Amino acid sequence: MSKPSSASVQLPKNQTTKILAYFSTGGGEREPRPASVPRDSVIVRSNFEKDVQDYCTRLRIEHPKACYTVFAGWDIRWYFDEYDFERQGGRFLYTVLMTLMEENGKRVVEFCQQWAEKNQSTFPDWADPAFTVNKLFHAHDYEEYGPAFLGFARECLLDCYRKAREERLSEVTRSE
Repeated sequence: MSKPSSASVQLPKNQTTKILAYFSTGGGEREPRPASVPRDSVIVRSNFEKDVQDYCTRLRIEHPKACYTVFAGWDIRWYFDEYDFERQGGRFLYTVLMTLMEENGKRVVEFCQQWAEKNQSTFPDWADPAFTVNKLFHAHDYEEYGPAFLGFARECLLDCYRKAREERLSEVTRSE
């Protein structure tokens, strides 16, 4: 299983705000580019799905930690500048981010299944919503996966726990 980073967009340890256009700026190494004047040519795609996968693969190689932090609630400006938006096309970049987000969602579910198998005996302890990610997961989970990923994993685990508890309660009620 691939390992995500510790921020919604990978940040240097001393930086507290998101870098806009993270992928376009090489992780903040250069300034975001404005749209071109005169306008550059737009990339025409003959195999849209393959091009999306190829672009995702390139991003995973260049920015692996940032790719693993794309979850629901992202803003396209967090990842791409105006130049890329114009050149690549909004639909294409949107599809790239949706692809990364769907893959990350699958990673969260896979992680939760593995985690739940290893930690079944601790379910009652962490079912309280006041339980934070730091208390729920081990230090090595936090270090390996980061808070964005583990935040989504916690919600996934809580949903599963609540559903299982409701099913047990309804079974008990039916048997009485």
